[in-house]
Amino acid sequence: MIAGEPGPAWRTIPALTRFGLSLVVAFSALTGFVCFRHAADHRAWAAFTGVLLLACGASALNQYQERDSDAQMDRTKNRPLPMRQISGRLAVGIAALLILAGAALLYFESTSFAASLGIFTLLWYNGVYTPLKRRTRFAVLVGAITGALPPLIGYTAAGGPVVSPCLAISLFMFLWQVSHFQLLLVKYGREYERAGFPAMVSPTNEKGLRISVLLWMTAAVGGSLGLLAVRIVSGEVATAVLIAAGALFLIFSCARLVRVRQTPNFATLFGSLYVYQGIVFLLIIGSGVLKPS
Repeated sequence: MIAGEPGPAWRTIPALTRFGLSLVVAFSALTGFVCFRHAADHRAWAAFTGVLLLACGASALNQYQERDSDAQMDRTKNRPLPMRQISGRLAVGIAALLILAGAALLYFESTSFAASLGIFTLLWYNGVYTPLKRRTRFAVLVGAITGALPPLIGYTAAGGPVVSPCLAISLFMFLWQVSHFQLLLVKYGREYERAGFPAMVSPTNEKGLRISVLLWMTAAVGGSLGLLAVRIVSGEVATAVLIAAGALFLIFSCARLVRVRQTPNFATLFGSLYVYQGIVFLLIIGSGVLKPS
């Protein structure tokens, strides 16, 4: 479809909800559930689906909130709302349906606390972080909290307490989330600045930005090692894989970011960040399933 050309609403839904990213959020909730229950039963998949629906709804609402700034950036100008492939009213309606469905699924199939935590995460993302992005360069630290909460939603959906070893997963997700956004700035930072979004490290300071990315990536790897301390990841094989994956990820990232005069392969770096996160998730789930209840 081209700009201004309406089409079937269902065709815009994957882009409107950023479905791939929402799947990652839901998968992090699944890791929290398995961490407590040591199994992925029907309630685990209900929690996964509930968080997925909430994340999709939050993304759709966020795109409505930022439709004007999205139109100013090459990275986002082809989203459904700037392209006028869907009306703002319909986008908000889709967001509302997804949010209600996700909250209801969490409430009736897991725990009321998990549902409340899911709604709080949504309010934090759309009500606090989104408007704060234009006001302070440190908004990313506020926004990263939304990435830290889904594992706790899964953990509490399984019946676990908030103050628990699962906080180690949340810490890893917080640090990973900041790394994710800092890496985005390496390629799209100048676009964000022109659209009115200040950054912790100015994109014009290329060397400083790359150092910042590496520091946050190192912190994320350090956070993943905290999973060993609280035995969320356990066993000789899982421990060796976690340490090796973290080391290889940092070596790979350093090799591509320290050469300031060379433009890094952004897609490869971005992909490696997700691969590393996926390995950590799989190790958490594997350790959880194999651990006696």
